[in-house]
Amino acid sequence: MWDLNQIQEAEISENVIELMTDKILDFPSESIEIMKVASCIGSQFDLETLSIASGINGDIAEGLLKKPLQEGLILLLPLKNQ
Repeated sequence: MWDLNQIQEAEISENVIELMTDKILDFPSESIEIMKVASCIGSQFDLETLSIASGINGDIAEGLLKKPLQEGLILLLPLKNQ
């Protein structure tokens, strides 16, 4: 989750933005596409919802998120008690 006000008030240098953009552009195109779908879902998503929204099998979607996870661009959250 994020605080939009803090993000807007933060002074983020263009170098940081360029670094993040370059990092993302090095991902496979399929990973970029699934991250776009995930971003439309919101700041938190689960694989089932992502799979339905993207039309991609959950196991494949999980594999496509491996690189963004390794780079720390998305984070795994612990499952809530059901």
